[in-house]
Amino acid sequence: MIGRREPAQGLVELAIVTPGLLLGIMVLLGLGLLMRADGGVAGVAAEAARAAASASNPSSAATAAKNQAVSVGDGYGLNNGSLKVAAVDTSGFQRGGEVRVLVTYVLPVDELPVLGWHGITLRHEAFAPIDPNRTFR
Repeated sequence: MIGRREPAQGLVELAIVTPGLLLGIMVLLGLGLLMRADGGVAGVAAEAARAAASASNPSSAATAAKNQAVSVGDGYGLNNGSLKVAAVDTSGFQRGGEVRVLVTYVLPVDELPVLGWHGITLRHEAFAPIDPNRTFR
């Protein structure tokens, strides 16, 4: 009797495969959250650097970067309070120079209990050039 199946064989196979499928779905959801947040942090850093490069002086560049980061971060849904402009480097704030901005964000992964992590820190650095023909007022 080759190929004869027992009555509960399908149920046993389902019980063996289901945990692996659920774990795979959890991993995919976690990676999706991570990729979405990482892209958002990169976008925030780029926009903050652009705002800092458009400022009129180095001290207002840092303020402009922070304000723009909060505004853009809200648009990306990065509004849990952990989005920070860690550093604004205005040492090259001159015609033809550049402004660098470092942004950090802690992605909460408490909702994914299988991983056992509390948060993942994402960091992105971006720079924006200052127009060589620009006049400062």
